[in-house]
Amino acid sequence: PEDAPGKMDDFWTTGLDRVIERANTGEFSKSKILIHRILGHLDEERLETRLKALGETDMLHSTLSYGLIFRAFFQPSPSVKTFLTQVQQELSLIPGQYTGVHCRVRHPKARAKGTIVH
Repeated sequence: PEDAPGKMDDFWTTGLDRVIERANTGEFSKSKILIHRILGHLDEERLETRLKALGETDMLHSTLSYGLIFRAFFQPSPSVKTFLTQVQQELSLIPGQYTGVHCRVRHPKARAKGTIVH
């Protein structure tokens, strides 16, 4: 999709099926490792609907697995961890009992600048 701007709908309606078929029974069925890039957060609802239709029950962002995997792979550097601890203390935040801030920036392979995502 990123190589063909405007083709995202084609990917979700037919492209994803082709990718899954190639992985399950096609030319990649014997491969041990497959990599496919999806900017799923842009169309998370569509992606999770398709995964549920395939029998998946552990969705990407709405289950404990996501946080566990994220924390297993990504740890802040010592200086960032120190800074975060300082901010938590200054704001009297209790770990695990507050919501963090999510800053939105334009991903270089996402939608065009100024595009409104509903």
